[in-house]
Formats: sequence, structure tokens, C-alpha cells
Amino acid sequence: MTPNQGLCSDEFIGPFGRPAGLGAYVCGANRLGEYSEITGVYQKHLTKKGMKLNLHRDNFPSNPRTKKQQAWRDLFRSAMTAWKALDIETKQAYNKRVYPPGQPGQNRFIKEYIKAHR
Repeated sequence: MTPNQGLCSDEFIGPFGRPAGLGAYVCGANRLGEYSEITGVYQKHLTKKGMKLNLHRDNFPSNPRTKKQQAWRDLFRSAMTAWKALDIETKQAYNKRVYPPGQPGQNRFIKEYIKAHR
């Protein structure tokens, strides 16, 4: 394989690397603890001189599990449980409401539930 050839395609576009588990090559990540200079997310950008290929390193966001974060997660979990407990007629009433436009009834219900219970 030449340096210009990728395992996912001939152009390095999108995530690239080996999987963290078993199996063949998967576009996305490295094995645990492995370092490779070609692993990351490749993006094409149109410039005045033509297409430019940029490599961005993988980003693994942190999950600090603070008390405030856990409280919001518990509130959202209780809102979802309340939505699932509603009868079909009530859910249809939320789905038929017009405001805000384009918002599903479940989102409307969760928004109102969180405002009422925080």
C-alpha cells in the first residue's frame, strides 16, 4: 500500500483508523493505547488554491458527573418516564399543538415538564 492510499478510501475523508475492539479496519479510531499519525478526522476545505485536506485529532469529551449534571439527568429521566406513562389521547394532543412550529409533542411535553419541576 502506498502512503497516499487509505484503508477506507483513496481519499482520507472522515474518521480513519483501527477499531478499539475485534474485527477488521473501521473508519474511526485507534486501538487502545496505539498511536498513529494518520488517525483522526479528515476534512476537505475549499480554498482559493483548490481543495485542502485537514486532519483533526479525535475528540473524546469528558463526563465529569457533577452533582448539577446528575440532577439534570435525573430530571430529564423523570420527564421521559412521565411522557411514556401518558395515554395516547394526551400524547396526540401534544403532537397536534402548533406552537412552537415543527416541534414534536414529546419535546413540548419535556420542555413544560422541566420548567414546572426545576
